[in-house]
Amino acid sequence: LLGAGGARADQGNTRREAHGLRASTDALASKSRGVVLELYGLQSELARAETRLDALRARQGEVEAEKASAERSLAAVRASLASAQGRLERRLLALYVQSEPDPLAVLLGAQSLDEALSQIDDLNRVAKQDLVTIRQVRQARIDVREAIGGLDRRSAERRALELLESGRCAGVVARSGPVSARGVVIATGGYAAL
Repeated sequence: LLGAGGARADQGNTRREAHGLRASTDALASKSRGVVLELYGLQSELARAETRLDALRARQGEVEAEKASAERSLAAVRASLASAQGRLERRLLALYVQSEPDPLAVLLGAQSLDEALSQIDDLNRVAKQDLVTIRQVRQARIDVREAIGGLDRRSAERRALELLESGRCAGVVARSGPVSARGVVIATGGYAAL
């Protein structure tokens, strides 16, 4: 009888150990699923952050191309302004050297009243045309400079956003490291050591 009781006690201990091992295995499997889900979530978050970063980099390239185009426009505007100013300087110099056209001299040198009025109108038209051209070129230069300033600001904003997204990507990668390590520990059955 004593032998049968001892066998029953061993059988009870074995059942408790088996039940404990099953519970431990179930807990490890549950933890492992949790870690895997967490890792998938981090990988998904990283993929979204990398997609946003790629979009920002592409847009940054577009902004830089726009800026280069605006700078070329500014160079053309500067050349136009220099040319217009040069024409005006030559006309002013010619007027100075020849002396200012005297309306009375124009009237006296003309063969008719129509010719005199026509010459005075021509002088006024040329002077006004030069002033309009210079104003337009100067305004174009201001507009292009403002556009470049705006592009510089947009470029700086894009770079800041790019840095932010890069930081987010690095943060996700850093957070995924411990999750991956936990998954390895759980998979090898070393969870209890944690």
